Amino acid sequence: MNNTQKNEAQELLQKAARNPADEHDEGKSQTELDARADSQARWEELVIFFWNAPEYLRSEFRQTPLYEKLSLILVTAGLATAVYAGTIYKQQLNAMQNQIAEMQRGTNASQRAYVGVHGLEIQEAPQNDGPLAGLIVSPVFSNAGNTPAKNLRWTSTSRDWDPYLPFSDKKRGSPGEMEDLRHVSLNPMSIGPRQEIRNHFSNGELIQRPFVDAIRKGQLTVYIHGAVVYQDAFSDDYHVTRYCYFLWGNNAVVASPFGVAYSHCGDGRNCTDEECGEETKRQLAQRLASDARERLRREGN
Repeated sequence: MNNTQKNEAQELLQKAARNPADEHDEGKSQTELDARADSQARWEELVIFFWNAPEYLRSEFRQTPLYEKLSLILVTAGLATAVYAGTIYKQQLNAMQNQIAEMQRGTNASQRAYVGVHGLEIQEAPQNDGPLAGLIVSPVFSNAGNTPAKNLRWTSTSRDWDPYLPFSDKKRGSPGEMEDLRHVSLNPMSIGPRQEIRNHFSNGELIQRPFVDAIRKGQLTVYIHGAVVYQDAFSDDYHVTRYCYFLWGNNAVVASPFGVAYSHCGDGRNCTDEECGEETKRQLAQRLASDARERLRREGN
């Protein structure tokens, strides 16, 4: 009980003790006086209990084992609810983030550049005096994506045949080794979204007339192969595409005006990115590192 409560209780006791009959106590018996004192004591106990009851009951209830158990149960239930709610929230957040990331990857995959070589462009190369000097063959580059390619470079090899004349009936069974990306010359080129470049003859390879005649007669198979290296708009990673075609001729089946047709090479020589294997990945990484060092050297000078 605080001081205020004590003062209020004392005032109640004093009011209860004041009785007009007190002035006439001389004529009363001892029994009456004892009864009055007992009533006064009971009233005092009642007032004290009234003021102390809330605090007393709370104190006693806190000390009971039941309260402790209930408190423990409530606290445990609250913590479990909080942990469960936090776990559910984290799971939902992770699921939402994964969904957003998956949607972003899907968007990037549908919009990024996809550069490849889809066939060969063949054109006659006449001499100044008119006769055919040979054929110029160029890869047909295409970007099937919806965004431009960045830092695109390419290489091509088209002198992969037996150079000895006269030609025999012995055919080349397969092209030579695929280009080592660490050492080949890579030519820069720009290509936009949904664009195809068919007339890149400035960097095309001239196949001279004697070789063209040998191809037409079925005496020679000429292989044209190379690689394309580029970046897309959504990543700093480089992509690589390898291509390989061979020229062949047969007057009975070839409807080309040049008497020469082309087909895909076998043995997995047409590939993109992971399909090209670890060796291609290693060569590309070393080539990019070498190019970066060369740029730094030039900038330093």
